Amino acid sequence: RPGKYTPAQLSALLGLAHSMYGSRSTEGQAQ
Repeated sequence: RPGKYTPAQLSALLGLAHSMYGSRSTEGQAQ
């Protein structure tokens, strides 16, 4: 079912994307 995600899946995807791209683009600005 393309385009269908559960809240848990969305949360996991967001966390994954954030750790992958977020830390890369905001290097040196870590919390």
